[in-house]
Amino acid sequence: MIVQQFATENGIDRVISGANLKDFDCFLNNSASLNSVKVSLASSLQKTLDPHQVLEIFSTSLFELVSHSSFRFVSDDEVVDFAEGETERSSLSYAISSDGLKIGDLFITRKKRFSRVEIALVEDCISALYYPLKNALLYKKALQSALSDPLTKLNNRAMLDKTLAREGLMASRHDEDFSVIIIDVDDFKQVNDSYGHQAGDYVLTEIAAIMKKYGRSSDMLFRYAGDEFVITLSKTDTVGAQMVADRIRATVSSKKFVFSGKQIDVSISLGVASLQKGESTSDLFMRADQSLYQAKEAGRNMVCAAC
Repeated sequence: MIVQQFATENGIDRVISGANLKDFDCFLNNSASLNSVKVSLASSLQKTLDPHQVLEIFSTSLFELVSHSSFRFVSDDEVVDFAEGETERSSLSYAISSDGLKIGDLFITRKKRFSRVEIALVEDCISALYYPLKNALLYKKALQSALSDPLTKLNNRAMLDKTLAREGLMASRHDEDFSVIIIDVDDFKQVNDSYGHQAGDYVLTEIAAIMKKYGRSSDMLFRYAGDEFVITLSKTDTVGAQMVADRIRATVSSKKFVFSGKQIDVSISLGVASLQKGESTSDLFMRADQSLYQAKEAGRNMVCAAC
C-alpha cells in the first residue's frame, strides 16, 4: 500500500490511499496521453540500476503530467537523498511501500494547491516507481557492501584501487592536483595484545569516525588493511593534504579512548604525497607509503610528506 498525505498552505489536510482514487479511474484509463507516458515511464525506469537516474527519469516524466517546483526522495536508510528544485508550501508526501516493506519517502511541492485529479495522476505514476526503485536501491546496497569495510563502514581496498585509477586519470587529464594520505595506527598490535581485539576494533572505528568528521566532503576514505587507512584528496596539493592529515593526527592524539573503563593511549602516523606530472598512481602510493615509514622512524605521531 502506498500511503499519501496531502498538504496545503495551512499544513496537512488529509490522508488519501489508493482506495480513495477510484473516482478517477475513468479519467486515468481514458487518457491516451497518460497511458503513453506511463508505458514510456515503465520502460525507462527499467533501463538503469542507478537510484538517482531512476528518480530523475520519474521526476521528469511526472512533470509532463503534473507540474511541480521540487521533488525529493529519501531512502529509509538515508543512503539515497535525491532532491531537485526549490521547496514550496503546497506539498504531497508519500511513504513508498509495498507488502509492509517501506523503501523511503517522496515529497513533491509547488506554490499552487494540487487538485484531486492531479493527486490521482501522481499516485497512479508512483505505482510504476516502486519496483524499479526498490531494485536500484538493493543493487546500490550490494555494491556498497562489496566495496566497503564492514567494521568501519569506510570504503575498502577494492574501492581504493578503482578510485586511484579514476582520480589519477582525471587529475592527469585536466592537469589538477591529487594527493594521497596513508595512516597507520602506532603500536596497534600492543593495543590488541593488552586490551583485546574488541578494544582494537573500538579504536579503529573511532579513528574512522574522526576521519569522517575532519575529512572534507570531496575526500574519499578507505580502510586499506588491518590498521591502515587511506584518504584520497582531489584538487589538493601537498600543503593542503598536510593540513588535513595534521588535523586528523592532532584530534586522534588528544582524544581519550576508553574501552570497558580502561583508557587506551592511541596515536597515528601519516604519510602524504601528491601526484607528479607523468607519475602513475602506483608510484604516488609508494611515495606516500615511504613518507609514512619516515614518520614511523622519526618517532611516530607525526605527518611526513614526500618531496
